Formats: sequence, C-alpha cells, structure tokens
Amino acid sequence: MTPSRPVALIPAYKPAPVLVDIAAALMASEVFEAVICVDDGGGEAYAPLFRRLEEMGVEVLHHAVNLGKGQALKTGFNHALLHWPDSIGVVTLDADGQHLPEDVEAVGRALDAEPNRLVLGCRSFHRRNRDIPWRSRWGNRATCLAMRLFTGLAVSDTQTGLRGVPLSMLPVLLRLKAMRYEYETDMLLTAKRHNVPLREVPIRTVYEEGNPTSHFNPLWDSMRIYFMLLRFSSVSLLTALLDYALFAALIVFFPLWLALPLARITAAVFQFVMSARYVFFARGRRWPFLLRYALVFVFIAFLAYGGIFLLTHHTPLPVLAAKALVETALFFVSFLLQREFVFKPRN
Repeated sequence: MTPSRPVALIPAYKPAPVLVDIAAALMASEVFEAVICVDDGGGEAYAPLFRRLEEMGVEVLHHAVNLGKGQALKTGFNHALLHWPDSIGVVTLDADGQHLPEDVEAVGRALDAEPNRLVLGCRSFHRRNRDIPWRSRWGNRATCLAMRLFTGLAVSDTQTGLRGVPLSMLPVLLRLKAMRYEYETDMLLTAKRHNVPLREVPIRTVYEEGNPTSHFNPLWDSMRIYFMLLRFSSVSLLTALLDYALFAALIVFFPLWLALPLARITAAVFQFVMSARYVFFARGRRWPFLLRYALVFVFIAFLAYGGIFLLTHHTPLPVLAAKALVETALFFVSFLLQREFVFKPRN
C-alpha cells in the first residue's frame, strides 16, 4: 500500500482565535490528509472555538482536564495511528499562531520527501533576530548546549513544536512517560536512541507581544528538561564514586597496581549493566557492546594508572587526591567514548 499524505496535529490549551485561521489554511492545503486538534482541557470558555473547528471538518479530540502538551500529542498520535495507519506520519504544530501555514506545509513536504527522518521546523536564534523574546532565546540556547553536551545531538531549535514525525516513530513515542513540555525533548532523545536521522527546515519567527498564549515556563519546564538529561551522566558519576570508595578501602591492604584494577573492574561491571539498561537503552545482543566496553575500559584504566603514577611520583599530591584529580578529567572522556563508540546505535 502506498503511504498517504501526513496528518497535521495541533495540541491546544486555551488557544487564541487565530487557531481557526490556521486550521482552515491547513484543511485547504493539498499537503495533509487530515487535521487533528486536541483540546487539552481548556474549559467551557473555549468550547465555541472547538465547535467551530469541528464544523470545518477538523477532527477534535478532548481532554476533560489539562494533562499537558506531551499527553495531548500522544492522544493525537494514537488517533492518527488508528484512523490513518497508511499515512507517512504526523506534522505537529503549536496553537498559538507561531507557525505559519506555509512553514507547516514545508515541513509536511519535507516529511513526504524523507519519511524516515524526524523533520524539525527551526527558527533562527541569532542575536540579530529581535523577534524572539529573551526567555525563549535563553531557554533554547541553554537547552541546545545541554543537549549537545549530554547526548551529542546537535539541534539548533530544541523547543520547536513544528515537527514532522515519521509513522514508524509513533508507537515508540506513545510509550514515553513524559506528559508536558519535556516530552518534546524526550522525543529528540528517542530519535537518537533509535538512530532516526534528523532534518532541519528553516522557518519564520513569529511572536506576539509578550508571547501571551505560550504556556512554556522557561525556568520550571527547562529545569525538568535538564534533570531528565542529567540521567545520562548519573550512572557514570555513581560508577566513579563506587570506584573511588573501593579504591580507598583496597589501597590500605594492597599496592597500587592491584588495588586500582580490582576497584575499577568491580565498578566497570556496575557501569556496563546500568548504562546498557538505563542510560543508553542498548538493544540487541550484549556481546558487541561488551567487547567495545572492554576496549574502552582497558584504555581508561591505562590512562588512570599512568596519571596517578605520574602525579604521586612527581608532585606532593597523596594517592587519593591524585586519583580524584585524574578521575575527574577521565569522567568526561569515559562518557564520550561510551556515547559515541560503545553504545552508539548501529544501522
């Protein structure tokens, strides 16, 4: 069966009246098979607006209470899978008028051209672009930096709600636990874990004065995003603490050449199991991961022993202080090697 056109999905919580014009433009477009709008519990005051959408032919789904943008997206994804299973995917957009119909269509055409990619409609956050409020500019820059640091994923607009999502990703995205704005960041991490390539499509920047209809809180929602990203480093940190504690106990009874590998091997077993299961979500047979991990383990152990030996023999630092200094530097080296070599998804 030949895949049909994408479906447009608009999660809406207390939307502005401009939503009617946006939906009308998308309904008239030849790019989309259908338009879905999810009323995320905005209340009776917005019932006339949603009835107007239904009269236009928009598929309107309702939440009895506000469940968050992530849950609204999942509700729409589930509906699209059930009613348009032969579609190439879903194009999501915000209900506040920030995404122009022509940009939404451009993302839809990009998804149609490359239905296996996650397409992102990306705004320009250059400082000369004065159309973007400071909170969005700051929030995006900070999140992009954290995303690249913790995951190696280079994205110019992590907060964009204009996305072309391949049909093959929808079942996986339905299982994500996030319910609010952090869901969109989790979507990017899921794309990386499943080796789904990204494509960025430049779009225009549209903001109303003060961005009144945006429900993204740059402080609280960004903090939730950063805490989520920090899980990628938590296991490595716990491993370093376990290694350090074991080494501190063993060095009392054994020489350096024996205490160091005993502590490191024990910590390495812990790190491999936890990283494969909870950090990098490794899929498939374990032995290829284990082989690559063993190579990294030997390399890091060699660097650690050499660094501690040099510091204890050529500086007045005691052995535990030398180990703490060396391990701090190697923490980031180990994490990068695991992310880009050991557990990096292979096609």
